Amino acid sequence: ADPPAIMPDPTVMDEGLWADSARGRVLFHGEGPGPRGYFADDLGNSYLIAPLYTWLLSAVYWVFGVGLWQTRLLAALMSLGTAALAGSFVARRSNYHYGSLCVLVMGVCPLLDQHGRFGLLESSQAFFLMASFVLLFPLRPSMLKALLAGAAMGAAMLTKPNSLNFGVVPFALAFGVSWFYEAREHRAGTHIRRLQQGLCITLGGMLAIAIPALLVWLPHWDEFLLTITH
Repeated sequence: ADPPAIMPDPTVMDEGLWADSARGRVLFHGEGPGPRGYFADDLGNSYLIAPLYTWLLSAVYWVFGVGLWQTRLLAALMSLGTAALAGSFVARRSNYHYGSLCVLVMGVCPLLDQHGRFGLLESSQAFFLMASFVLLFPLRPSMLKALLAGAAMGAAMLTKPNSLNFGVVPFALAFGVSWFYEAREHRAGTHIRRLQQGLCITLGGMLAIAIPALLVWLPHWDEFLLTITH
């Protein structure tokens, strides 16, 4: 679908900007600072700032080819996934009807609708943030879920770095508040279990971020510094 009319006209330019590295990777193959691959155009900004989004979009291009609808396909699927995750979260805590209502409300959310009809980062970011939230506050907590919650948060940051502000900080506060109220109920082993969960969350996030650090940032350190300082 075409973008909503209420979106600023220059926003369309962002599609090409964030798709640039993935498009170059598929059309010219290979990578490196030369005229091929992720750096075929521009400075490879999207590859350096949002490596996970670049990899996901590259996969879409490899399967379906390079084009406008392919560029917007990832955002549309991620928006649908975000609504589905939110609905499942509510349904598990209430019932199927409220879960379905949540999906409908998410479906008409202006922000989700706008981003879901553009080839922008925010839809993928929202999906990973929602996945992290669902795993962070499950009905049956476990260390594995905590580890995956951290990994999902790391994925959100690798999709759009401002997930630090919109994800890490508020989720950490929410985790701390839930810890506080659980401790007030004097449940046995609360502090030990919460500390273990916190360590698993941190480890999951660090492992997720370590992958692009080794594969993307270190091999192109000069370009990375140039991108984040300008």
